Amino acid sequence: MRTRKYRIPALLCALALLCAFNVASAAEQPVATALARQWTGDVIIHGEYTSFLNGRGRAGIRLVYHDTVYMPLHSAGEWLGCTTRWNPQTRTVTFQSGSTPYFRPYQDPESPPLSEEEIQLWDDAYFKGAEIQLCPDVTVRMDGKPLNLLNASGEIAPLFLYREEIYVPIRSIGTLCGLNVFWRWNGNPQSVGDILIYATPTETEAEEIRTYVAEGLRLCGELRELLEPVVSGTDTSDAWFLAQCSLLYAKMDEFKQLPIPTASCTLEAVRLMERGIHTELKTSLEGCEAETKSGQLSFAARRERIPSTLTDLVIWVDIVEDSFTGLQTLLPEIWAEV
Repeated sequence: MRTRKYRIPALLCALALLCAFNVASAAEQPVATALARQWTGDVIIHGEYTSFLNGRGRAGIRLVYHDTVYMPLHSAGEWLGCTTRWNPQTRTVTFQSGSTPYFRPYQDPESPPLSEEEIQLWDDAYFKGAEIQLCPDVTVRMDGKPLNLLNASGEIAPLFLYREEIYVPIRSIGTLCGLNVFWRWNGNPQSVGDILIYATPTETEAEEIRTYVAEGLRLCGELRELLEPVVSGTDTSDAWFLAQCSLLYAKMDEFKQLPIPTASCTLEAVRLMERGIHTELKTSLEGCEAETKSGQLSFAARRERIPSTLTDLVIWVDIVEDSFTGLQTLLPEIWAEV
């Protein structure tokens, strides 16, 4: 019986040549690039403004691509309490849990100021766009398990490289933190809006929010009724105006009695209310009152010459009112339960 001879060395050489050819062909394939743009909105987590750090320890730019806002991989790891690693050879992003989640505060002292080069890069990313390298073949794993990072439509969001760092979608990372992610936009085409990230309120917190909003909207309505004759009423005497100022101050003081909710998602709205009523509105009214009392400018003259100083008072009531209705928009589910 004849023995078949296997030409193993020749076969191995052929396989090696084939692999080398495939690697060379892959290397010759052009890298897919695209343009992303700097996203200039704020990211607010638990009512606090947040900043970002990249893997080089510098302030991390946020980029928007295909209507999805992205953050540096390093900051994503901080949010999740994970160490992160990007392996360009295996095309793998890994998250390994084991540390405490950290949301870096705005104006964080650990974040160094932007260099002149970084300022130019950020400006270019806003006005011209930032060139990114698309990474459709990247695998993401968390604690050894495969992980899909999704966009707002529930589709897998494409990852990309910017200045040698992987960028991941903010929405998906916030959701992985067990938090709600909400894009707040007022419809103004000149605004990109903000991203609010917050924990779902407990039932006790929800009841506090409902009470706070109801009482706040009531006070705004009563304050508006007092301001309407100041802006467009028939009585323009100084005595009437000064008496109306006293009524307005008393109504503003009632805002101090509002039951402040404890849920962290309301912190920004509460701060806006306090600033609008107790700083902006009160300070503006005090300025008008002082000029009237001193004889520097009568109420009638103010109405005629600089009526904007009065209409601005109503604008601040509008802003404060929006802070209350904004909570209804942010948390529709707690009103649906009523």
